[in-house]
Amino acid sequence: MKVSASNSHTSRPVNNLLKIRRGGGLYPKRCVSAFLTVTLFLQVLLSAILPVSAFAATQTFNQPFADGTFTFSYDNANPTNGATLTAFTGGIDPGNLIDLVIPDSINPSGTQAYDVKVISSSVFLNKSGIQSLVLPNHLTSIGGSAFRGCLNLGEEIRFPATLTTMGTYAFSGIAIQREGSLVFEGATDGTASLTAIPDFAFDGSTYLTGDLIIPASVTSINGANPNGCAFRNSFTTGNGRLIFVDTASNPSQLTFIGQNSFYNATGLQGDLTIPASVVTISRWAFTNAFKNGTGTLTFAGTDDDTSSLTTIDDGAFTGATGLRGNLTIPKSVTRIGVNTFQNSFTTGSGALTFVGANDGSSMLASIGNNAFQNAVGLKGNLSIPASVETIGAYAFANSFTVGNGSLTFAGVDDDTNSLTSIGDYAFDATAGLTGNLTIPRKVKSIGGYAFRNSFTSGTGTLI
Repeated sequence: MKVSASNSHTSRPVNNLLKIRRGGGLYPKRCVSAFLTVTLFLQVLLSAILPVSAFAATQTFNQPFADGTFTFSYDNANPTNGATLTAFTGGIDPGNLIDLVIPDSINPSGTQAYDVKVISSSVFLNKSGIQSLVLPNHLTSIGGSAFRGCLNLGEEIRFPATLTTMGTYAFSGIAIQREGSLVFEGATDGTASLTAIPDFAFDGSTYLTGDLIIPASVTSINGANPNGCAFRNSFTTGNGRLIFVDTASNPSQLTFIGQNSFYNATGLQGDLTIPASVVTISRWAFTNAFKNGTGTLTFAGTDDDTSSLTTIDDGAFTGATGLRGNLTIPKSVTRIGVNTFQNSFTTGSGALTFVGANDGSSMLASIGNNAFQNAVGLKGNLSIPASVETIGAYAFANSFTVGNGSLTFAGVDDDTNSLTSIGDYAFDATAGLTGNLTIPRKVKSIGGYAFRNSFTSGTGTLI
């Protein structure tokens, strides 16, 4: 049977009705068309009356300053996010130095203020016409290379306690033509928020001077970059102190001091205390720093066994000739690298103590080549922990040159000593050592000239 496509339900033309059901009925097409026409008219009218900012969230705002103009971005839908400084057109003429004051806030409309919280990357890159800087009070972030190459930027730079992050190279190459200093607000009262000082942050800022106080909130100096160099070749003049804030009410959170962190910071001197929270001191961290003056090196937490330090890496304190006095290595340290204390502790009179050497609790496994070479200011008795497996070449050469001290390898009496090798020249020219010398049973190799010109006085037995 043939079925017709038309019936009483479909015979009525459907194009006169818009197929939108509202409240159980259909609106006529002409009514919807009228509604759309009115809506479009209202949109045109509002756009003519209201500014574009009433419809768009992210806006820009220009504010003149000195010989340039700041450019900010802000989100008018979220005023609490604050404003971001994205560009500055001035500050390029070193013959016309300016004092740069970045405003605390902006108020584009006159009715809503936005705190300046972020300085974008490279905003002031190579602006050699800037001689001083005032940062916003509510600043939370400074982008990478933000002030890099501002070689005339000096005087006192104060970082607000609100600052949480800064990017790599943020202030690299400042204070080259003029002296400057750094102040991290909130460092001493525990209100600072800065969590890290990144790679190359102040690298090459030659004429930074004065005390450098690192807030307890900082967890790392340098990151994963192999070169690090946060303060390399900065603080090269003056006689400032390096202070890591670490108190009972404001304990340091620092765990990592990266490579070259303070390399060649020759203007830093005096006593240096490494917080108990530090786990790693990387290669060349303090090489040629603390070169002048007189000061002590203390690893906090050594006395009460709270030190977290496990590694003092290659060259960490090489050339720190201004350090002197006693040197006490925490028992948590597992490795002392190559050249670690070479040419440091060259004056004065101090003892070298490995905590836990005599009771078997030291975890030290290796003492690298040249580790204490030329540390002529060290003298007295020396006890090598039973846990040490290798002593590298020249490890103690030309140290312990005076005095009357003994050399003991712990664990010999109860056969718990782990030493297997003593490198070439390991104890060469240690003339201040005297008395009996007992070589542990497990030692398989003693390098050439290992004890040459040592034990030159007194009476002792070699066993």
